[in-house]
Amino acid sequence: MTRLLFVDDEPFVRDALRRLLRRRRPEWDTVFSDGGPAALEEMASSEFDIVVSDMRMPGMDGAELLSQIRDRDPSVVRIILSGQSDREAVLRAVKVAHQFLAKPFDPPELEATLDRVCGLRELLSDQALQDLVGGVQSLPSTPRLYTLLVEQLSRPETSLDEVVEILKQDPAMCSKVLQMVRSAFFGTRLDTVNIEEAVARLGFNIIKSLALTAGVFAAFKQADVIPGFSIGAEQRHALMVARAAQLIVGHGPVADDAFMAGMLHDVGKLVLASKKPQLLAQVLGQVQQSSRPLPEVEHQIIGSGHAEIGGYLLGIWGLPCTVVTAVANHHAPARNTPPKLDSVAAVHIGDALVRELERDSSSEGVAAIATIDESYVAALGVEDKLSAWRDSIGEIICPPT
Repeated sequence: MTRLLFVDDEPFVRDALRRLLRRRRPEWDTVFSDGGPAALEEMASSEFDIVVSDMRMPGMDGAELLSQIRDRDPSVVRIILSGQSDREAVLRAVKVAHQFLAKPFDPPELEATLDRVCGLRELLSDQALQDLVGGVQSLPSTPRLYTLLVEQLSRPETSLDEVVEILKQDPAMCSKVLQMVRSAFFGTRLDTVNIEEAVARLGFNIIKSLALTAGVFAAFKQADVIPGFSIGAEQRHALMVARAAQLIVGHGPVADDAFMAGMLHDVGKLVLASKKPQLLAQVLGQVQQSSRPLPEVEHQIIGSGHAEIGGYLLGIWGLPCTVVTAVANHHAPARNTPPKLDSVAAVHIGDALVRELERDSSSEGVAAIATIDESYVAALGVEDKLSAWRDSIGEIICPPT
C-alpha cells in the first residue's frame, strides 16, 4: 500500500481531497495535516511515500516543510500545490519539490500524477537507490530559467519575443542556442549571432529541451576522476543521440519527445558520477575488462541500471511519460510492448549507432558496449533502414568538410 500525506491549512481543501481519494483506499493510505508542524509530527511517527503540500501556509510554508522532509527521508516524492500568485515562492521551492501542480487543482490531473509516481516504484524498487535519486535536487542548475520557459511555453499566446527575453537572462544558454543553430546537427548551419533568428529556426520544443539538459549536466558535478568517464564526452554523446533519435523518427509529434529523451537518456550515469563515483568506476572497470554489456554489469554490481535510475529521476520530476519510458528502456526496448517506431525505439537504435561511430572515430569517453536488439529491430521491420540511418548519423558526428 502506498502512503500519502496531504498538507494544507484550508479545511475545505482537505475535505475535497478526502472525497476525491476515498475510492482509492484499498491501494492508497491517505493522511491529512493542517500545516507544516503537524505534518512533521506525522513523518516522525510513520513512513510516507509521497507528500503533497500547499505552498502558502502560515508559519511554515511548503518550501520549508519539503526541505525538512527531504533531509529526513530523501526517498519521499515531494509535490507542491501552488497558485499563480505564488510564483516567487515557487522559484524558492524548485530545489526541494519534485513536481508542481496548479491550485485550485484539477482532480483528474492530480490523480494521474499520483498514479504515475506510484508506478515509478516498480521501476526502481531498491530503497537505497530511491534515497539516492530522491535526494537529487528537483530542477537542476538553472531552475529559474527552465521554470520560466515551461511556464511561458505552456501559454498558447506565447510569442517569440517573450521566449527570447527569458533566454537572454542566461548568456550561457544563448551561446548554446547559437552554437546549435550554426552546427550541422539540425541541418541549419545558419551563420548568425541573432538569438531571435536562432530560436525561430530551432523551435520552442528544442529550446526547452536544451535548457533542461544544460541544467542537468551543470548540476551533476563529477566528484572524482572516473577512468573512462567524462562529463564533456557524455554531453556531446547526449546531443548526438538526441539528433539521431530525431532523425530516426522523422518529422511529426514523436520527434520532440525523441529529442528530449535522447538528450537525457544517460542522466542516470550523471547521478552515479555525482553521488557514487567509486561505484561507477567499478562498473566501468568491469565493462572494460570483461567486454560485457554495461547494463549487465550494472545490474550485477548495483542491482539496477543507469537507465532505470534516470527514468525514475525524470519521472519524479514530472517529465512526460513518453520521455521517462524511453530513458528507462533505452537498453531494453522490448519492455515497451508492442514494438513500434517511437521514442523508445529511436533512442535505443540511435544510442547504439552513435556509440558504434564514436568507437570508430576514437572519441573520448567510456567505450560502453551498446548493441542493437536485433530481434526487436526485426519486430519493428526496420532492418533495411539501419544502413541509411548509420550513414546519416555519421554525417552528423563527422560532417563532410
